[in-house]
Amino acid sequence: MVTIVKSWTVPTRGVGLPDYSTSAPLGQVTSGSNLYTNSDNGELAARLGGYQSIDRRGNVALHDNFESGIEAWRPTLGAGAGAACEWSAESSRSGGFSLKLSGGLGTTSGITRLWAANEPNKTGYEFSFAAQFYSQLSGMGFYSDGTTLFFTYWILDNTALYLYTEAAVELIVDDVEMLFDDQVFNTIKLVWDPAQRRYERILFNQVEIDISRYRIPSLPAVITGKHMYNQFVIQSRVGLNNHVYLDDFIATVNEPANT
Repeated sequence: MVTIVKSWTVPTRGVGLPDYSTSAPLGQVTSGSNLYTNSDNGELAARLGGYQSIDRRGNVALHDNFESGIEAWRPTLGAGAGAACEWSAESSRSGGFSLKLSGGLGTTSGITRLWAANEPNKTGYEFSFAAQFYSQLSGMGFYSDGTTLFFTYWILDNTALYLYTEAAVELIVDDVEMLFDDQVFNTIKLVWDPAQRRYERILFNQVEIDISRYRIPSLPAVITGKHMYNQFVIQSRVGLNNHVYLDDFIATVNEPANT
């Protein structure tokens, strides 16, 4: 027979692992409810790591507002004069800095960011940009399972928005509503489902478009291991060196179905 001579208070930290919250006696949280203490809300905020500016669906997996530099991004610069990838204080959507990408005189420049990932469910990415002039601006999102590379690809040709699909290049919107100015930022968010090999939706500023009828293209993987990456490219107009300011890149997972 065992006699317990000391009572114990069982700590709880609400939902999630105890990374940032402080323990509290069991019973402080109402049984059967989803109400937790401010310390647990602090844990949630720390886990998010960033914010979503135009669409709050999904969980933030990666956030970069370029306030700490641009070293995480790999540039691929065009051969034209003036092609550059710079940490810039000339324009920003939030904070004091952005990434300034210059296409070079009549050529194309791009930037890429890569991170490790298991096979995701519905995933998305959002970014904001400011530009006065360009020939084309494009964005790509990739997932590689080590054998096959699945990717999304959109092109903004002046104000016409195109989507690369498994079957063809589709015109989604022939005249998107956007502002051309170095100090005014537009925002795009694309959501896709690598597991189902299809697009989900795209948001341009406050306009949302269901693109779930389109399947995504694929290619043989070029490197092993599971990973995701994004790439953004600007193409300058003939005879000019155009640039774009990029800010507030946000990658998401656990996106819901289209609503």
